[in-house]
Formats: sequence, C-alpha cells, structure tokens
Amino acid sequence: RILGSFAGHERSRAERQPHRHRSVLSGEIGLPDTAADNSRVILSVSDVGTNTESSDAAVVLDGLTIRGARDQSLVEATGALVIRASDVAVRQCRFEDNNAPAGAAITAIAGAHIELSMSTVRKGEAFVGAGVHASCATVDIDRAMIQANLAFAERV
Repeated sequence: RILGSFAGHERSRAERQPHRHRSVLSGEIGLPDTAADNSRVILSVSDVGTNTESSDAAVVLDGLTIRGARDQSLVEATGALVIRASDVAVRQCRFEDNNAPAGAAITAIAGAHIELSMSTVRKGEAFVGAGVHASCATVDIDRAMIQANLAFAERV
C-alpha cells in the first residue's frame, strides 16, 4: 500500500487531502525540461497476484501524482504505471504528461486486474491507448476522468 497526499500533521490516512497536498512521483530524472532522459517506467507491479486476506486489492496506490514517463521505443510494457499479473487498486491518483508506445499512463498486461477510481488520466501520448492500455487484462473504471490524451495511428 502506497499512500500519498500527507501534509505532515495528519494522525490518520483519513485526514489526507489528495487534491490539496500532492505526492509526486516524477520520471524527470535528468536535465530539466529534457524528455529524452526521463524514466521509461515510474512504477512497475509484477506477479503480485491477488489479496487472499481481504476484499481489497493486493496493491493499493492512493493519493499520488505520477508524471513525466517518456519512452519513444517500441517496447510495449512501458509507461507511468505498468501492471503485470497483479491486482492493483489506483485511487485518488493523477497521471499527467506521460508518453509511451502503448498506455502512456497505465499499461495492464498478462492477467492484470486494475481498479481505477476517483482518479484523473490526462495529457498522455501513445501510439495505442494513450491514457490506459489493457492487453489480456481487466480494467474497472469508477468515477475517473480520462481526458486530453492523444493516440497516434502510426509512428511519425
């Protein structure tokens, strides 16, 4: 479980304010404003499976802003968040300004299951599935906003 959006004075996770206090995971690791040296993947969840002890997902990401992933190669499993054969809940997160061949914000593959709720996916660019891309995976979307993403039919 990765929880963000703490200001520092909270005594419980219920006191967090995700829209006010952002915890940013950024792919910007090299020169500022140079996309070519950014991370290809910011978070990767592989082969975690499901949570057998409760009804919650095996992995929970909550209250994070994930941005700046960049990949111009033709490798499929890149993007801000890559989920493979795992059960992941993404709640109150923002994905913005990510770029990948498929699923610039979220790529779910190989039996993955993702619950995307109360989150925003915006300004992603990819050849396929600019916001969210699923291949042999299940994506449940509830109260999420997916906007201003751009998918290209051909590599330019």
